[in-house]
Amino acid sequence: MHNNIEHITLWGPSHSGKTFLIKAFQKKIIQLNDKSKNCTYSLTSGSEFINPTDLIKKPTEEPKENIYIFKREFSGDSYQSKISSHTHYINLLDDKGEDTVNMEKTIIFNLEYSNFLIVVLDPFFIESEDERTSSGKGSGETKIEKTAPIYKRTKDQGILISYVTKLLNHLQSLNKSIFISVCISKIDGIAFKFREPWILIDFLFGTGMKEVFSEFMNNDNFKFNFFSTSAVGYLDKRFEKANFLNNKEEGSTQLEDTNQWIPYNVESPFFWLFEMIERQRLYVPNRNSIKFLSNWIVEERNKDYIPYDIKSF
Repeated sequence: MHNNIEHITLWGPSHSGKTFLIKAFQKKIIQLNDKSKNCTYSLTSGSEFINPTDLIKKPTEEPKENIYIFKREFSGDSYQSKISSHTHYINLLDDKGEDTVNMEKTIIFNLEYSNFLIVVLDPFFIESEDERTSSGKGSGETKIEKTAPIYKRTKDQGILISYVTKLLNHLQSLNKSIFISVCISKIDGIAFKFREPWILIDFLFGTGMKEVFSEFMNNDNFKFNFFSTSAVGYLDKRFEKANFLNNKEEGSTQLEDTNQWIPYNVESPFFWLFEMIERQRLYVPNRNSIKFLSNWIVEERNKDYIPYDIKSF
């Protein structure tokens, strides 16, 4: 295995969708390849093809390392194509939700060796009713309601805020640079889905959660980006019917129609991390070059680099 492995740690409560996010990303890569004309994507485990339809039926019960090789390759011999084609040897570190939020030994160990983190926030971790309301300026009440009787949860948002605070405090104590993709999962289950994730953080998790993130965004060691995602996707073009089969067995994740499985925006949290890594690779200091010349080379490379198609929502 390649020595330069990029460790990406997944963090989130039980049932938030960490493991299913990985599976959905695998599926999305296949779909992007079908649409792309001058760029190919691949995600393999060694030399083996990954079958994303081998869905997770139970929550993760123990720590798991998922070693993959991700490639983005552009056709042609242009300078743009060459500097934008990259290979990533990645280890997606997944663990039991209860252990991650309580900062058990495994997650602490993983964070020691990881500079990349995906935080999965479950909107229904805080649900106690079938709908919540919040006041909107000049528009009366703005309802955020479920579109189907799914993902029922009965937790207090204050608990989730305390978990996130504990995580970020620990990261701050490590005193190192870290890139953090914050994913609002299960966006298919709310009516207010097509809003900026930063706005949804306030609506769905409360002002306290937004204040926590705002505080740590002032830390120069942290770089955040926020995304709305749905691992199950939708069964209609209007994005109203979730492709989710509500199962009475708690913890079970099943699709209503595996043939129409089109995950929604699950690639963006990963692509953003890959782009951050690749832009760092563009800076290859030359010992014989004077500083202003090295800076000029980096600027020119960044201009020619082809960014990923990344969407917040």
